Amino acid sequence: MVYTTDLVNEPDLIRAYDSLHSKAGVWPELQKANLASGIHEVKIYRFDNRLFMMVTVPADADLSRVDSLYLGSDKKIKIWNQMMANFQRSLPGVDTTRKWSAMELIHHFADGEYQQ
Repeated sequence: MVYTTDLVNEPDLIRAYDSLHSKAGVWPELQKANLASGIHEVKIYRFDNRLFMMVTVPADADLSRVDSLYLGSDKKIKIWNQMMANFQRSLPGVDTTRKWSAMELIHHFADGEYQQ
């Protein structure tokens, strides 16, 4: 699963966001939530104030169940998400209640073959 969003374009907020996502800054409840929901890997990349997030789950995962298990794993997850929403803003043209937008795969090359 791949998502994108923007951060509020203020250098101090961006530094704080980066710090909160560092190994030392991330809350332990996030690791617990990832493990409880079956998430194998999360990578977040940033260019200026644009974020790109890749989330890896088992191929046969029920995404609504993954989401439910993640959100229900600890009461601090809701607090974390609310706090992160203060740093993030919806992409232009996207409903302002949605921060992260799913991205569509349009090109895939793997093991010497084009997959898509």
